[in-house]
Amino acid sequence: SAKLNKEFERVAKNIQDPNTDPTKERKVTVTIKIRPNYERDYADFFIETKSVLAPDVGIRTGFFVF
Repeated sequence: SAKLNKEFERVAKNIQDPNTDPTKERKVTVTIKIRPNYERDYADFFIETKSVLAPDVGIRTGFFVF
């Protein structure tokens, strides 16, 4: 739960960032891996989260050529 909240916070910050495209899609992925033991009476759970954020938009600049 804390891992998921952390990713949502990253996405929210990215949405609020004026240097990113406000309409660009963001994505949060949660992966749950389950590894049972040999006796099949216990299993470890591994939870991974990751997010795909909008990149910074490019900045146009120029200069006069004399």
